[in-house]
Amino acid sequence: MAVRIPWRLTKVWQKTVYIIGIVILGLALTALGLALNLQTANHIAWPYELVESIIEIAAVYLATRMFRTPGEPVEPPRAWWRATGAPSLGFLVAIVEISGLVVVLVPAFGAGSSYTPIELAVDAIGAAFYLHSSIRLVANRSLIPSNPGVTAAKGQREAAKPSRQTPAN
Repeated sequence: MAVRIPWRLTKVWQKTVYIIGIVILGLALTALGLALNLQTANHIAWPYELVESIIEIAAVYLATRMFRTPGEPVEPPRAWWRATGAPSLGFLVAIVEISGLVVVLVPAFGAGSSYTPIELAVDAIGAAFYLHSSIRLVANRSLIPSNPGVTAAKGQREAAKPSRQTPAN
């Protein structure tokens, strides 16, 4: 049984506030980890990292369930595989996640790694999720809103209006 999220974020400012809130939560968790010596430049305690990763997964899950693109139906829940309203954003997020993995995993970048296997797994799964979603959206273009300028609420109001056609006699 899927968990139903009753809130929908349809406006840019709402999505921005959500993302800023998640960034602030991440910074607060990092500060807490440093203060409690659970995290240093070269080491992260795995229980702390596990909790941090669960929070990251929950934040991404909630965003994919609550965010709506203009023209996308607001009320019904998204399919389990759908991460974004349109494929371009999903490809962008996947590229960012993959780039982060490359920087950490390829020694030529010299970044060194304090990444734990948990972090690497979470980032790889996130990249795969967004990439899979975008590929499915490209393959089935009918799922992408055709007129992004029309919101789902406006479309619902238009459908509810009585028809002005007169019956033919």
